[in-house]
Amino acid sequence: MSVGKKLFSKTIGCVFLLVATTGGCSTKKNIQGTILSASGTIFCDGLIRGTGLHIDKSTRNHSIIITAAHVLYDDSSEKLFEKCSYRPNNMRLQAVSFAELSKHGYSPHDRNKIKQSETDIVFVALTRKLHQPVFHLSEKPPNFEDVRSSEGLRVIAYDSIKNQIEISAECGFVKGTSFISNLLIFHNCPTGPGSSGGPLFVTNQLKFVGIHGGTLLIHKENLTSEKTENISRLRQGRIIDEYVLAVFEQFRSGLL
Repeated sequence: MSVGKKLFSKTIGCVFLLVATTGGCSTKKNIQGTILSASGTIFCDGLIRGTGLHIDKSTRNHSIIITAAHVLYDDSSEKLFEKCSYRPNNMRLQAVSFAELSKHGYSPHDRNKIKQSETDIVFVALTRKLHQPVFHLSEKPPNFEDVRSSEGLRVIAYDSIKNQIEISAECGFVKGTSFISNLLIFHNCPTGPGSSGGPLFVTNQLKFVGIHGGTLLIHKENLTSEKTENISRLRQGRIIDEYVLAVFEQFRSGLL
C-alpha cells in the first residue's frame, strides 16, 4: 500500500520518551542499552533511509515507531516512497511493513528550511506488534531550558559504514547560533547517511530529548538566501514538547 494515503497536514512536535524499566535502579549504561535495543532502521524502496525508535505496542494489532518524516520521501521526486518497512535492530528478516502515518506538517516542497525542520517528525503504526523492547512515553516533557543547559549528548543511529545501529561518542549542544528556534536542538553529534530519525539523548539526565533531522545550510545574513558563500552548517533535531504527547495519544487512540 502507498504510504501517501495515510498522510495528513498538521504540524506535530516530538515525543519525550523515558525508558521503561522492569525494576531496580536505572543507570546510564542500561538506559543507553535499552534505547539501542529499541532502535531500528527505516527501509523504503530498496534502501535504508533512516533510523527509528519503537515507542509503543499497547494497541491490539500495532507497534508504533517514531522517526524523521523526510526519510519517507524520495529526494528526486519529492513524493513518498511506495513501500516502507521497519527493521528492528536493522535485522532484515524481521522487517515489518508500515500500516499508517500520524498527522504531521512536513512538506518536501517547503523552501523555508527552518519551518521544514520544525515539522520533520512522524509516528508510524506497523502492520503488527514487534517483539522488540519498547521505550514508553512519559506524561510530561522536561523543562526546555534545562535541556538546553545540559552538556553531554549522544545520538543512536544507523552507521552506514558498519551497517549497524551505534551509540555515538559523547557530543554536545551548539549554542550561540545567529537565530533561535524553540522547536529545534542544534548539536555536533556525528551523523551520516541513514542517521536521520535517530534519538538524541542527554547523558547526564538520562533523558531522550529529540529526533535527529539532518543538517541545515544557513546563510549568516539571510536564512532564505540562495547564496552559497558564508554558509553555516548546523546539525539539528526536533525537540520534545507537550504538543506531541497529545498528537501521539490521539494517534494511538485511533488504533485501539
